[in-house]
Amino acid sequence: MQTDHAALFSSRIVYDGRANLFVAKDIPSADYPVHMGLNPSRGHFIVRLQKSAVINPRDIENLTRPGGSTPHTSSMAINLLQLIVRQDANLRHGFPPEGRSFFLSKSAIPLPGGLQAWRGYFQSVQPVVNRLLINVDTSTAAMYSSGPLLDLAMGQL
Repeated sequence: MQTDHAALFSSRIVYDGRANLFVAKDIPSADYPVHMGLNPSRGHFIVRLQKSAVINPRDIENLTRPGGSTPHTSSMAINLLQLIVRQDANLRHGFPPEGRSFFLSKSAIPLPGGLQAWRGYFQSVQPVVNRLLINVDTSTAAMYSSGPLLDLAMGQL
């Protein structure tokens, strides 16, 4: 979208990977043709953008006030804040944007069976009275060891 319709998408956008696209300025509701892929004869899609809600700075401020937000505005405002926090980590470290958690290979601990334990992080925004908090949870997940397949297979024999 940013390549095929650069004039409309000149400012930064935040996309949740599913259905919501957040922008700082109005974009007309319409169908936008886009091309993705290296083959010019394939990869043509139509993306339909439709305005669903407006999030005002006051909505984010109201999250921290008792009874200050409605369920719809609070969920959209929190979704936006979650995405901004998550997208920052994804862009800084090159993590896939579709994941809610991200894992670091530099903390890998070898496990039996050609696996490694990687330390992971999950960030979330939590509104509390008079402020917003960023909660960071940690987890560990088993990942396949990386390397040439033949070397990995021989290491298991």
